[in-house]
Amino acid sequence: MLDGASNNLGSDRDEGLLFSFTDEVNLTHIDFVNFGSGDDFNLEVDGVNQLTKHRETTSSGFTEDEYYFPGYVGTSFMIWSETNTASFYLQDISISHDPNEIPIPATYLLMGAGFILLVNSARRRKSLSKC
Repeated sequence: MLDGASNNLGSDRDEGLLFSFTDEVNLTHIDFVNFGSGDDFNLEVDGVNQLTKHRETTSSGFTEDEYYFPGYVGTSFMIWSETNTASFYLQDISISHDPNEIPIPATYLLMGAGFILLVNSARRRKSLSKC
């Protein structure tokens, strides 16, 4: 359960969850349980606060407990509760990652291998033309 501070003595601090990844991922969805009218959450992406005391309500006034996110990309996501009355569970978090992305070092390796093949090919043509 994520629980906001319930007193001013500092004995019950804000609670949060940090999700950390080796590659950049897209945060696409968070689903909370027991997310009620007094609850809100903060979202930090790569150390930068994106949402503060975030809460949405339906047209009938009920608090939403499922959130869909377009465009939050990073290697770490921190979700925490801040409001004194906030108390909820995180049921599901969804991310997406493009496995077809070629990391920069691999790209340089492929370019280097191609350059070596071109140089060797040019040398062979040159030596064949002398014969």
